[in-house]
Amino acid sequence: MKNIEIDLILTTKTHLTIGSGENDFIRPADIPQVKRRRGRKKIICIPATTLKGILRTSAIQIAHFILGENESYCKTVDIKELDGKCILCNIFGANNKPSKLYCEDAYPTSEDSINLHYFTQTTIDRTTGKSKEGSLFTREEIPPNIEFNTKLIAKNLLTKEEELLLFSLNNMNFCNIGNRSGLMKIQIKEINNYSEDIDFIKKIVDVMRYNR
Repeated sequence: MKNIEIDLILTTKTHLTIGSGENDFIRPADIPQVKRRRGRKKIICIPATTLKGILRTSAIQIAHFILGENESYCKTVDIKELDGKCILCNIFGANNKPSKLYCEDAYPTSEDSINLHYFTQTTIDRTTGKSKEGSLFTREEIPPNIEFNTKLIAKNLLTKEEELLLFSLNNMNFCNIGNRSGLMKIQIKEINNYSEDIDFIKKIVDVMRYNR
């Protein structure tokens, strides 16, 4: 069994909103970006719960490549429908089953303030093809090319679980994220205690290595 620590760099490839956060009164938005207080400042943040949820969804998408078509596993993130017995429940947890995975909130790598973008749109009525009256709303967006850092800690992983976790991390590069289905580049800055002797795992780690 492995205890693995992974320092990740997440870079926005498109505009991204992880809402709904607490609005400020300088430039309010209907869907504000999540911010957390660090010291005296409120800083934009991608919550750990969001990252873990996206990672589990990613694992659902690609688990059959690791497990084979005949092995069953929970294909939902709805906690009420989890059986608590499959490999995904072993990694991510279930009703009364603790998770093997700990994830930190992701914060910008630069201390410079980030100028959020504001996007205004209306809801379209599908029957008429026109904007619904009174449906105008504004969303705060993180612009592209903003780097975030976070850490994952996985404990007591079996080899198949390690393979699935790392493959799911790589697949997150293709997963929709946030309120506007944004995309992020997921890279490994540092990884400790992984199975370097297993060719499949080594290849994934090498592909995901962080390069500026």
